[in-house]
Amino acid sequence: MEKFKKDLFSEVIPETFVPLNDKQQTVVYNHNVRPYTQDSVEGYLYDSLICLYPLTANSVFRQLMTEKYGLDYEQKLQNEYTSAVEGIDESASKQPYINFLNERKALKTSVDNDCLNNGVA
Repeated sequence: MEKFKKDLFSEVIPETFVPLNDKQQTVVYNHNVRPYTQDSVEGYLYDSLICLYPLTANSVFRQLMTEKYGLDYEQKLQNEYTSAVEGIDESASKQPYINFLNERKALKTSVDNDCLNNGVA
């Protein structure tokens, strides 16, 4: 089962956290909700992540980062950044890592706000 899906469509704003009512206490986290029109039907695009127990702001964020980027993505960007800073690889760039850190910060803020607004510790 795929845990992370992008650009799902709904005619109504999806609930942020939807329990799957299974024995594992799995929850679907719907986020990045934005208005969208599809075939003249107004609605919303959103991304969805299946979150495993325990459900905390930190666990949701960690699972989102893992599903969205994989396990080694940040390390690869850090290596390229270090190579650029140290002058080891002239073709290496610092900007992709800086962009990643900015996006990571925005995602963390979004997850923290969603969790706070929905009673998730």
